[in-house]
Amino acid sequence: MLKSRVRPWPATALALPTLVGTLAFALLAILAGCASMTGAKPTASASRPKAVDTAPTPTGVNALLELRSRMASSASEVQAETLAEARVAWEHSGTTSDGLAYAVALGAPDHLESNPVEAGRLLNTLLLRTAPDDLSGDVRRLAELLRGEYAARTALYAELGRQKEVAARELRDATILSEARIGDLNSDLARTRRERDEARRKLQAITDMERQLIEKEPEPARPEGSR
Repeated sequence: MLKSRVRPWPATALALPTLVGTLAFALLAILAGCASMTGAKPTASASRPKAVDTAPTPTGVNALLELRSRMASSASEVQAETLAEARVAWEHSGTTSDGLAYAVALGAPDHLESNPVEAGRLLNTLLLRTAPDDLSGDVRRLAELLRGEYAARTALYAELGRQKEVAARELRDATILSEARIGDLNSDLARTRRERDEARRKLQAITDMERQLIEKEPEPARPEGSR
């Protein structure tokens, strides 16, 4: 009987979810620190009508975290539309703000097109930019935290993929071994059946010979005068 082998998770794979949780907690701390800034009075320009009614690109920490939350909690159609809009804006303008918004949308968890690998690469590019397009202040710290989270998720996904590959290989090897053993058992069973049939044939031949010998025995002679 085959016994399944389950390898224990390595320490690195167990530590990665904790790292992701720590990074998420740090993001919430930044959000709490920046919430106090939302009470600022609007400037005179804020009351002026907009020249073009378009959705502004998120530039502050709160707006970026709101975008991340919207990507994680919205319906799949809304997620796809939001990500597509962010991608088009980034490809069209190439500005740091559009690139950061696209990295946040692309790397956000819990949506089908989430890609922390590409989002992390984009953040690396944006963090290397120099003035006047460089990231600074809380926005830069948020980008660095997100880059760390994306790296942790990428490592976790790689470890999960490795474990899946190992499990698939072990299952394949176990299946091959089982099929080989089944083949051996079938061969043994076929040989046993042949030996049984041969024994039956020999027994039948001996039985036929005994019957023939009995039939050929002469009858005992009768004494004279007997009828």
